[in-house]
Amino acid sequence: MAEATEIIYWICGGLAAFAALLTVIRLGLGPTILDRAVAVDLLTAVAIAVIVLVIVWQGRADLSVLLVIFALTGFFSSVAIARFVGKERPGERSILSPEEAARQLQKLRDEEERQLLKEKALADEADKRQRGDNA
Repeated sequence: MAEATEIIYWICGGLAAFAALLTVIRLGLGPTILDRAVAVDLLTAVAIAVIVLVIVWQGRADLSVLLVIFALTGFFSSVAIARFVGKERPGERSILSPEEAARQLQKLRDEEERQLLKEKALADEADKRQRGDNA
């Protein structure tokens, strides 16, 4: 029974090594930053799997702290990459502060008022032409 379990451990270790190899290849090939970010996440998951395998195989419960460290590192690296890749442009913000919303509303009102004045001026000019033609 112990021999069968050890074979399973070796198979799991080999699969983890193969997954890590493929992930490192993907990390190198890219082509985009998001592909590399996913590869880093997967590499973190493979590292966590290897740590779990060592904990179970060797009975080293003291290594369980590494699981938390790797999980947090993976999470924070994903968040950091997402923050830098998804930078908002100043004109494309989806959530506005009250001051920004008030400025944007005033800008729209001013633009609407200018458009109305322009239309009124065109209408007045058309009326003058029409009166001039009829007289």
